[in-house]
Amino acid sequence: SGCAKDHYGDCVMRVLPGFDLSKTIFFSVAGFITRKVLASKLGVEWYWNDKAATKIVQRYQHVAARLCSEVSVSAPILDFMENECDFKCEHADGSFMDHLYFCVDYCRLHYSKRSPTVLLLHSILGVGTNIFPMKGSKIPQLKSLITPDEWCHIEVFPSILRLLYDNRLIAELEENDGRIDRLESICFFRVIDGEPLTLTAADFWIQMNFQLVHLLDFLPAAMWQAYSNDPSMIKFKQVHDLLTRFGKKEAVVDYDATSSIAQVDGRPLSVGTLISSIAPKPIMVKLAQKQARRFSAAVGHSLEYTLIWS
Repeated sequence: SGCAKDHYGDCVMRVLPGFDLSKTIFFSVAGFITRKVLASKLGVEWYWNDKAATKIVQRYQHVAARLCSEVSVSAPILDFMENECDFKCEHADGSFMDHLYFCVDYCRLHYSKRSPTVLLLHSILGVGTNIFPMKGSKIPQLKSLITPDEWCHIEVFPSILRLLYDNRLIAELEENDGRIDRLESICFFRVIDGEPLTLTAADFWIQMNFQLVHLLDFLPAAMWQAYSNDPSMIKFKQVHDLLTRFGKKEAVVDYDATSSIAQVDGRPLSVGTLISSIAPKPIMVKLAQKQARRFSAAVGHSLEYTLIWS
C-alpha cells in the first residue's frame, strides 16, 4: 500500500563517512544554520534490522513483476535525458536518477491514472537549487517527445514547488476553504525563463498530487518526532492535509502520523541535529521560505502568483 510511515525501531542511523554537501544538488544552499541542518539530515546512512529488511524484500517482490513487465518510459525520452541533458549530479541520498525512478515507480503503483513521465521529468526545467538539467532552447525538442498533458505538468512543476516553499500559496488556499470549489485557475511564472503560465483549477489539483508523491522521497526513514521541524516534513504534511481537507487527493499516499509517538532521538550528535532539535518550527519554515526566494531571485524568477475565483 502507498503509505508514508515512520519505521522507528526497524532501522538505525549512522554518519555517512566522507559526505560532502558541496557535491550534491544542495551545494549552493546558503546560510550556516540551513547548511548544518541539511548536512545532518543528508550525511547519514540507514541500517535496517534483518526482520525489516526481509519484509521489505518480500513486499517488493509482490510488485516487481508488474513494474518490470511494463515499459514505464519510452526509449526516446531516456535517450534525450542521456544525450541532451545532465542528470548526473548527486541527490539527497543517491543519484539524481535514483530519485527520479522512485517517483516514477511510485506513480505507476499508486497514482496510475496519471502519466509517470511527469515525475521522471519533473525537474528537467529547473531544480529548486537552480540546477537546470536541460537548456531552455531544447524545450521544442522535449515537447515533441511527450503529450500535451505531460508537458503541462512538467513545465509548471518547478514553479509550483517553489511556491509551496514560499508558503504564501498554501496560506491563501487555507484561508479560502469556504470557496475552494470556486477556484478557476492560478497564474504564475515559469522558472527557467520567466514565461507566464496558467493552470486550470483541475490541473492545479492534479499537479498538487504530483507534488505530494515527489515530497515522499524527502521524508526520513524513521524518527519523525526528531524531524518534526524539518522543512520537507512540514511541507509534506501541509500538502497532504490540504488535499485531504479539500477532497482533492487522487494519489494513494496515506500518512501514519501515530507512528512517531514516544521516541528517543537516535540521530548522530552534530551542530545540525542540535539546531533542528531546538529551533522553533516557524523559524525553520521561514528559513526554507528565504532559500526559495533567494534561489528564484538569483535567476530572475518571480514568485508572484494570482488565484482566479469565479
